[in-house]
Amino acid sequence: MLDELNRLLRDPTLTRALARSVARLRAGLRDLSVVARDAIRRLAQAVRGVRIPFPRRLLLALLALMLPFALFALLSSSDDKPPAPSAQVPLPALPAALGGAMSAVQMPDVRPDPVKVRQVRVALVLDRTYDAATLRRELRALGTWLAANHAPGTRVSVIDARTARASRPARGAELAAVRPQRRRASTAAAVRSAFGRQRERRLLVALDTAAPPSTANTLRIATRPGAGTGSITPLGRGGLARATIDDRRPNALAASVARAVMAVSGQREVR
Repeated sequence: MLDELNRLLRDPTLTRALARSVARLRAGLRDLSVVARDAIRRLAQAVRGVRIPFPRRLLLALLALMLPFALFALLSSSDDKPPAPSAQVPLPALPAALGGAMSAVQMPDVRPDPVKVRQVRVALVLDRTYDAATLRRELRALGTWLAANHAPGTRVSVIDARTARASRPARGAELAAVRPQRRRASTAAAVRSAFGRQRERRLLVALDTAAPPSTANTLRIATRPGAGTGSITPLGRGGLARATIDDRRPNALAASVARAVMAVSGQREVR
């Protein structure tokens, strides 16, 4: 087939026909350019012959003022157009089971009480259940709740159970930024340092780890997929309570600690 095409292209008859066609096309383009040039020249002469009843500078000023409005009208009309069907990509639907498992846990609502809320010292002993970003989210939720619903003197210390590193006692508004930095001799020593010598109500929270010996009210939290966050039973002096949470659900840890703080300080939850 290539040989046949080559033979046709080398045929003198076809070559002469193509040359004639190209010459005619060039002549037609030259004639078209001459006609267009004459039309533009005549239009310019006609415009110069028109007498405008007001100065040309005023006309140019009006045109300059109208140009921004025209551009704005064009842009607004283009924005109002609905997107093409091909550009509308539907979002994938989340499975119902996933949505239920990942839904946030509600933070407790506090019943108004005229009695002054007593401040609490909290030692939060954590294993490596939560990564850094998720733990920061839980501490932010707990800190926001404490700042809005609890005594200003309430302090929370975060303790790493494996390294015995402890953070400084932080207020609710500072809780999201604290990091366990100062290393102690043991987890029990870190807890004693967090409580200090103040005669305040104390709460020890141990997440997925053994709680060190302490005379403080103790909440032991275990994690299990699909578990809820039940209410914390009232804690007496040196009392012990247990809770099971799903660590994949946002606010699960924060809500459990908040309810334990309420139980220690005597607050009541609105149900």
